Amino acid sequence: MLCNQCGQPLPQDTRFCPVCGTPVPIRRRRARLWPAFLTLLLIFSFGFGVFLASQRDKAADTITTSDKSTPWFTLKNGVLFFDQDRYSGSSELTVPQTIGGQTVTALSDECFAYCTDLVIVHLPQTLTAIGDSAFYGCTSLRGIRFPETLRSIGDNAFDGCISLEAVCIPYSLQRFGDDLFRNCHKLAYFFYPAPYAYWKALPIDDIPEDSFVYCADGIYPAK
Repeated sequence: MLCNQCGQPLPQDTRFCPVCGTPVPIRRRRARLWPAFLTLLLIFSFGFGVFLASQRDKAADTITTSDKSTPWFTLKNGVLFFDQDRYSGSSELTVPQTIGGQTVTALSDECFAYCTDLVIVHLPQTLTAIGDSAFYGCTSLRGIRFPETLRSIGDNAFDGCISLEAVCIPYSLQRFGDDLFRNCHKLAYFFYPAPYAYWKALPIDDIPEDSFVYCADGIYPAK
């Protein structure tokens, strides 16, 4: 590097020309942007990789299965779905405990909704939950017996079951949905395997005025 004033060669890193004393312009080094860019790229790549892995895990967690003998049933992670258009059976339907090697644990929302030809439905002893409106509008359904494994029933599960006459409720049931038996005008008999005092504490609404409950200690008005 030469001095701008006298042309004298300048030593490296000097601030003034040793001959004429002219200040030497300071050369500013350009900031190196590539290390920061590389760091951001690595962070982005790592985050995107984690996102893709989580999506693969979710996809792997969703297990869907069916059975050739009952093509109207589909099971997704234990939740049962029913295809009324593919059903070729009678008015008495039995839900199996397993489908394609997977255990049936719940009925989906609106699972049997508007299945107006069903009169009797047998539920498996593996069932723990019934979804919202699962039997909505099943106008021919006459009776239902819940398994001892059942824990939860969703809202409006039997709304509009105008032919429903009797229901067996297990002691294991803990969650009762709203409007559970709405418009079930023929519902006359409940069966409950505990004392009447326990029955009175259950949060069941829409019980017909003239219905009765068969409890462990006798027969009483259900409402």
